[in-house]
Amino acid sequence: MIKQFIKTTILIAVLALPLAGTFALSVHAQTTSSDYELRCEGAQSTLRTTVRSRDLHTRVDRLQAYRYIEKNLDAFTQRLENNNQPEAEQFRELTTQLATLIGQFTANYEEYDAARDSVSDIEGCRGNFDAFQKNLYDAREKRAKVSADVADIHSLLDSDVRNQLSTLLEALQESEVAYE
Repeated sequence: MIKQFIKTTILIAVLALPLAGTFALSVHAQTTSSDYELRCEGAQSTLRTTVRSRDLHTRVDRLQAYRYIEKNLDAFTQRLENNNQPEAEQFRELTTQLATLIGQFTANYEEYDAARDSVSDIEGCRGNFDAFQKNLYDAREKRAKVSADVADIHSLLDSDVRNQLSTLLEALQESEVAYE
């Protein structure tokens, strides 16, 4: 009976010990709002320097790449239209969709830039922490929109344009075989 009691007690202690340690760590690891207020100036500095610079380079690079793809897709579509190819209409629709998505990406990126800058421009963020936090959440939401725009553009290019090009290639290969 005593052996059973000792085994049960040891088992409970072994199971409860990790839980107690986790609870103790979580109590000590909690941060207060004043901790965040102290860090807001560092966050502003990072937004002004590192993040802003990286974002601007990324925006320019992406926008140049997207416009290059759009320009070449438009030229290709124009050739198909000039030759009265049946696939021209589908490519024109894809080119128009791409142009719309690029415009949306550009507009949302400009909104994100303004929102990011509004976070870093708040004077005395410690004393004005609520405004800092509100602007930070707004900037995060706008950045999420930009991320969704990038995903939409890549989805259009990866699936729709690639499928249309594959279909066109197959049709050209079939017509080549028919002429032999």
